Amino acid sequence: MPSPDEFRRVTAEQYLFIRSSFRLDQNPDEVARILQLSVETVLRHQPRANVPRHARGKHLTDELRSEIRTAWCAGLTLKQITREFEIGDQTALRYRPSELAPRQRISEIQESIIVQGWRDKVNPSDIADRAGVGLTTVYKYRLR
Repeated sequence: MPSPDEFRRVTAEQYLFIRSSFRLDQNPDEVARILQLSVETVLRHQPRANVPRHARGKHLTDELRSEIRTAWCAGLTLKQITREFEIGDQTALRYRPSELAPRQRISEIQESIIVQGWRDKVNPSDIADRAGVGLTTVYKYRLR
């Protein structure tokens, strides 16, 4: 067995074996013996609680975006999705299907202004100004 002072890089296979062994609550001495590493090396690679992970690259793959949307449709919460896919809140919300997004509550008066504006063929931005709502809300009520 190598001495504790000797620095040796672990291979990817050794690293994965060490990480999985800690999840299975295996003894570090036994893992070190199996991999022919020092116990200190094995302990250095154990998972640490409350240590932030390295951030993922800026771009998500199409497959990951699809999985995030599927997770929303399956009923997972924002917190569960951010943990599962290791993404931020805003990224998770960006891929939430629009039918699952909460609708803005507007008053009956605002709704009547919007409906009347569409009937009178008023410019949507003018309807939004009159009703005091966003343009997106005006377009949502167009479909009703």
